[in-house]
Amino acid sequence: MDKEQIIANFGAGFYDKVRDDLNKYADLWGLSCFEQIDNYNRNCLFKCVSDKHGLCVLKIGGDAKLAESECRVLPEYNGRRLCKLYEADTANGVLLIERIVPGIHLQNEPDLDKRIDIFCGLLHGLHIKPADKDNYVSYMTLVNNMTEFMSTHKGYEELYARMVKAQEICRCLYEKYPNEMLLHNDLSHQNILSSSDSGSDYRIIDPDGGVVGTTVIDVPGFIYREYFNGNADKMSYITNAISEKLNISARDIWCAEYVRECMNVCYSVTYGGEPNLIIILLAEKMMDEMFVIPS
Repeated sequence: MDKEQIIANFGAGFYDKVRDDLNKYADLWGLSCFEQIDNYNRNCLFKCVSDKHGLCVLKIGGDAKLAESECRVLPEYNGRRLCKLYEADTANGVLLIERIVPGIHLQNEPDLDKRIDIFCGLLHGLHIKPADKDNYVSYMTLVNNMTEFMSTHKGYEELYARMVKAQEICRCLYEKYPNEMLLHNDLSHQNILSSSDSGSDYRIIDPDGGVVGTTVIDVPGFIYREYFNGNADKMSYITNAISEKLNISARDIWCAEYVRECMNVCYSVTYGGEPNLIIILLAEKMMDEMFVIPS
């Protein structure tokens, strides 16, 4: 366990929690052979072996709500394209999930066309209706709440104006794609892992936030990872390829990307960060120059 990195990213108190939790759940769930995964986002992750379930990942976090939302989503899929949930102590922010092997991120696939094929293949038929929609929050509600939040903060007028635009775009997308389905809500390359040595099969991890919404919202996750690595021609190629494979208009994909980037920047403001409009401006440029707002 990397004590210095854990304390640097989460604080000394969280390090104490991780140390205690490793001992606690090793006994409670029959876990051994711990190996820390080099990831310091919102959780500490450890590869381990379960007496009952075999190869697993122990996820130790400090947010009970995040653990609870993931604990709701994963059983809905029951291992279909997403990893399985084996054990949970949501009050303590701890989950035991299936380990995807070999677990190589999609970004490590060097061929762009293959990356697109893998992503679109996973998206086909991914979204399902939840057993009880009341267990989840609507993405449209999140957008409305964020727009209202930004309206009360002086000094963020430019960001607020773009959030208002994003709100209207999101409403249009909901009208065009009205069925609210379970969303992954963070379908980036980092959350798509190879599940075979041949690299032909992939699985998805880390659904975020327990959200339902119009399914087009999940499509731009691929574009985000590719964003700063290409010019407008490359972005056009990627968008048109995804559009054709998923039968979603290219303009709608970029409208959804604009909404997501506005939300991401606004989230950073809620945590005390300074708004970085660069990625919003890039998305806006692509949306306005290449496509039109859906109507």
